[in-house]
Amino acid sequence: MALSQADRALGRLDGSIQTLPHPDLLEYMYVRKEAVLLSQIEGTQSSLQDVIAAEAKILAPDRPQAHVQFETIHPFLDGSGRVGRLLITFLLCERQVLLKPVLYLSYFFKHHRPQYYEHLQAVRDTGAWEEWLQFFLNGVIEVSGQATETARKILSLREQHRLSITEKLGRAAANGYRVLEHLYQHLIVSVNEVQTLIGTTYPAANDLVARLVDCGILAEITGQQRNQRYMYKSYIDLFHDPSPEQAQ
Repeated sequence: MALSQADRALGRLDGSIQTLPHPDLLEYMYVRKEAVLLSQIEGTQSSLQDVIAAEAKILAPDRPQAHVQFETIHPFLDGSGRVGRLLITFLLCERQVLLKPVLYLSYFFKHHRPQYYEHLQAVRDTGAWEEWLQFFLNGVIEVSGQATETARKILSLREQHRLSITEKLGRAAANGYRVLEHLYQHLIVSVNEVQTLIGTTYPAANDLVARLVDCGILAEITGQQRNQRYMYKSYIDLFHDPSPEQAQ
């Protein structure tokens, strides 16, 4: 039963990915979110927004028991857990179950950390494979459902912001659409980048950015008067962990 449910959940997730206008950004976000969660499982702390903002400053704008065996072998002095959890998703892509590597189980493992380690140890000690597989498949079902819902929210957010641009930007709407589509490939922009994108004057680009801020599409993140950067924060917020009540 759990295996069939997991298979259906993965199928729904794979189908939802293919409806997105820019699925590579979803992949980018889940890879970064996974990195944050992997680090948190190991005891370090950082936020998804911190990672994305840091990268924007650095980069130019331009089988389930594979896991238990890997964790038991523990081939690296440090990082075996993180690599082992990443291999789960890459294996699903290699077997063509998923089009993009967007299923990351670290959220589930983090929120069920005691059970996660207990099940791993039980396999090693007593060969409790059935209990591990049930736990693992429950994770696939839960996380697939969350990722599918995130994909739905992305489409809804895009339409909501396109409508806002139509209603509030008037003759500047065409350039607003171009910036919005650009944000689905690059989450952080500057006025200079917007100027290059729409091929207009700096004051006109600056005015467009200000109007997109007023629409709630962009948010300034540097707190500076010069060299400001703007983030598509409402998109990033879709990838924040649900509250403990929602997660239950």
